[in-house]
Amino acid sequence: MKDYLKKIVADAEFRAENFMMNQILDSGSKEFGGFAKDMDIVQPKTTIYGVTTLISLYNFKDSRFYLNDEVLKRINIALDYIARFQREDGTFDYLSCNFYSAPDTAFCVKRLLPSFFYLQKHLNIPENKGFLEKITAIIERAADGIAKGGFHTPNHRWAIASVLMACANIFGREKYRQKANLYLNEGIDCNEYGEYSERSSGNYNRINDEAMIILYEQTGEAKYLDYAKRNLEMMFYYFEPDGSIFTKNSTRYDKSRKFYPRDYYFDYLYVGFLQKNNQFLSAAAKIMEDVIKRGDLAPDCLNLLLSHEKLMSLLKSDTDLNPAFPDRYSFFNPDSGIFRVRKSKFSYSVLAKNPYFLYFQVGELSIGARLNVNFFEHHEFIPEKIERTSSGVKVYSKFKGWFYCPFNEKPQETDWWKMDHDKREKIDGPVLDIDAEIKETEDGIDLHLSIDGCNRIPFALEFSVDSNDFLIKTPSFIHKPVLGSMLVIKEGHAEISKGCSIMKIGPSFGEHFFVQSGNKENNSFYFTGFTNFKNVISFRMVSQRFKNESDSLN
Repeated sequence: MKDYLKKIVADAEFRAENFMMNQILDSGSKEFGGFAKDMDIVQPKTTIYGVTTLISLYNFKDSRFYLNDEVLKRINIALDYIARFQREDGTFDYLSCNFYSAPDTAFCVKRLLPSFFYLQKHLNIPENKGFLEKITAIIERAADGIAKGGFHTPNHRWAIASVLMACANIFGREKYRQKANLYLNEGIDCNEYGEYSERSSGNYNRINDEAMIILYEQTGEAKYLDYAKRNLEMMFYYFEPDGSIFTKNSTRYDKSRKFYPRDYYFDYLYVGFLQKNNQFLSAAAKIMEDVIKRGDLAPDCLNLLLSHEKLMSLLKSDTDLNPAFPDRYSFFNPDSGIFRVRKSKFSYSVLAKNPYFLYFQVGELSIGARLNVNFFEHHEFIPEKIERTSSGVKVYSKFKGWFYCPFNEKPQETDWWKMDHDKREKIDGPVLDIDAEIKETEDGIDLHLSIDGCNRIPFALEFSVDSNDFLIKTPSFIHKPVLGSMLVIKEGHAEISKGCSIMKIGPSFGEHFFVQSGNKENNSFYFTGFTNFKNVISFRMVSQRFKNESDSLN
């Protein structure tokens, strides 16, 4: 574990250097002491993140910033900047969207709390008293603003409630506890499967988990820790073969974006240590091993570790953990309409209420399948729910066509847009039934696709590749797609490869070029045909690329 701590400290020093290089040192500037980050925006939130890292390093004996005079100066002018830019009601702005914002203020205080608790216990370093006084004043003003303010999103409630509960204990003010309990009275939105309502596996799940940890620490109620544990257990089912997180069913900005579980490190470490859960501790170790392997920055958690002395002792020890995530699982959450399976090096996902109803991943290569069919007002297959079958799972939809009739009586309006079209009678048109059953095989899946009802309808099965650097190989050609290109494959199986991540999909079919891309950011290829249609499309992991099946190795 010592190597992990060294990595965390070294990368905290890197962040601190970046902070100091971009700190406003012009004493004539109104933003003197602040930290300029994205697009040269200077604001309290990013400055708070930077200064708490500096405070941690200033207090950490093994850091080259330990008791450094220049660092001392930088901390003080940063804290003074934060206090100056705190609104009169105690809140902070988040300049990209929110002003006089209680939730963003709660996130600011959440970051300050570990430093506050650490400094309280380490006043043997004289400078810490000054830091503590400034931070206490900021938090105290902020608490009033948070208590009076409102929120926007589900996770905001728990950020506000957890911070107010901490402030109630710090300042002995019951009004903060009462406001926190008003939020908590709504009930934590973590279902029996461990999923929060925003379904944000890439980001807000861990934000909620961290709020639950604070609530547990501040109230002593184990139920809050259980929510975090439940979600962290669910997250195991979202880890892909390449160590990334499945985000395709998120309702927030992380949807379909590439995220790794780096920032879940502290949560797994904390809950694992507290509950003696070796699987969680192994997950924490796996996260750090993968961070090191990818060359990413370590999680920004030194301030949290310093405020939890037992965790810091664990990291300073010679304890070795088996770094691992579960790599074989089956997970069905009907509430969210998701079914996920992983079998070591490949995984697949079936989604309801999503035009990309099927995902198949081998290594780092992920492909989403979408069925485009223009049938009256319907343009794509979006299944309402997932059903288990004896041999897999099934998604389906029934489309109905219709036509307007003329009004039976002369309408009062001749302007089409002002007419009450609900009063028109309708004539039923043809129907279309779409059934897709996914059955698992040893090295992949089979998609049993049936499109039946009205005939002669052109459809396109789109395969969107979550990469812009891959090859497609068929018996007829080898192609490296260019972003925005549209390729219809007429025959044979398509081999898609990115490095050592290889899969085959087929048999292909191409009867027309009436295709429409559902994802402008990724490359896509298509199988196209006409209804009525019934066929099986296989998705297979390729473990040995050049192989004659009749050969055997002795």
